Amino acid sequence: MSKKLTKTHVSIKTEYFIILALALLIIPFWWIMAWIIASVFHEICHYAALRLSGCRIFRVNIGPNGTVMDTDLSGDHKEILCALAGPVGGLLLILIGRWFPRVAICGLFQSAYNLIPIYPLDGGRVVQCVLHKLFPKSTASQIEKWLEMGILILFVLLGLYAAFCLKLGLIPLVFAVILVIKNKQENVLAKNALWE
Repeated sequence: MSKKLTKTHVSIKTEYFIILALALLIIPFWWIMAWIIASVFHEICHYAALRLSGCRIFRVNIGPNGTVMDTDLSGDHKEILCALAGPVGGLLLILIGRWFPRVAICGLFQSAYNLIPIYPLDGGRVVQCVLHKLFPKSTASQIEKWLEMGILILFVLLGLYAAFCLKLGLIPLVFAVILVIKNKQENVLAKNALWE
């Protein structure tokens, strides 16, 4: 049974434009355009999956940490499919790699990043849904907490190894630290079911 279409409010945070302007100073323009195209396609795939599953989307917030969709989706198999729709869409961009290689590469990297199994990333949402189906809520939450902590520690250690042993610079370490900060912020702010 399809739900009545509701008006979706879209907002873009000022910080998004600031980060975009800073990125233009250090990253070539065509790579930024490819990243934006891949990001938009990723979110369109989430949006389409949500609408096809009969969910309402009340608000879309675009900010420096990504896009968050506020929906009425409940934690069931639909949530898993909707969470995977974005990364699968990004992987499909590989099919246009011959004509748009930058977009395909950006889609591949975004999909790989979003499939990391920590909340609030799409992979984390899938893990969260699966654990809550297999275990009682308290046990699932504990497993999720320990899994996230282990993965975050692994990323920090890999970042340190890449930065100091492989001499790849500080970018891998900065990426790992940003991932940790984003995870901690989202766990504090988003106990509600929001889509990223």
